[in-house]
Amino acid sequence: MLFNGIPLGLTAYGWGGVLAVVFSLYLTYSIGQRRAKNGKGTLGCLGVGYVFLVVTILVVLTSSITMGMASSLYKTTQLLINGERYTAQVVSYSSYESHDADAGTTTTMFTPTVEFFTSSGELVVHTLSYSSSNQPTIGDTLIVYYSELTGDSVSLGFTTFALFFGALIMMIVLVFAFWGVLLYVMNYKMDYYLRVVKYIGVYFFIPLVMILFDCLLIYAFFYGNEVPLFATGLLVFFILILTLGIWGYIKMILTHDMVWIQTGPRSWGANPVPKKTNKESSWVKRN
Repeated sequence: MLFNGIPLGLTAYGWGGVLAVVFSLYLTYSIGQRRAKNGKGTLGCLGVGYVFLVVTILVVLTSSITMGMASSLYKTTQLLINGERYTAQVVSYSSYESHDADAGTTTTMFTPTVEFFTSSGELVVHTLSYSSSNQPTIGDTLIVYYSELTGDSVSLGFTTFALFFGALIMMIVLVFAFWGVLLYVMNYKMDYYLRVVKYIGVYFFIPLVMILFDCLLIYAFFYGNEVPLFATGLLVFFILILTLGIWGYIKMILTHDMVWIQTGPRSWGANPVPKKTNKESSWVKRN
């Protein structure tokens, strides 16, 4: 049905796209208004187009990745709780060519297909939801969680967790960036936001990424697929090095304050300085 030439039969994704564009237009307009209010001049035609493009990409990526992560996490959690754990075997694989226009290279990507028998004797053939540049070996085994009630399955391995944590880190970065845009549009002072971003980045985000990656390596060591002995040795080596690095970094942030030093016109760097004792603290001044 049409109403003044506007289709009313849009899908939920279609209406979501329309709302994203409208919201991005509002954010772009609000950013231009704040710039003009602060005496930085108007955006101009090219400026409006550039800001609108960046804001639209940020809105779409933040909303889509957040909803995708929530949906994937819910499905995986349900399978881990209600499904059963099976050891599946690689029986075949498909391949396709991935082209990198920037680097001018072509990579062959492989998607394994595995099969396993359920507790009731049913043969299930499962194609993994991810691809990699490593050619699978027929007969390799991996862990799969499968629900006979729904017919859903998920494979848990190093690649699966790597993709999940990568998406999680990207989502956190996008959410903080989107939060900053909203604060700017609502005329909040950005000094506090920048201090929070720096604090979270140094004291939480960096150690969180290190800890998550270390847990990923530990998971691959205990529950990952079978690998040659030299690969296991490398895995143990990197686990030890990363664990020591995490311990050293946490010790540094607990015993040092981060002093931010401007390293360029628009760049800052954190310089660790030993924390002052109560006796030397500049907060307590004696007469």
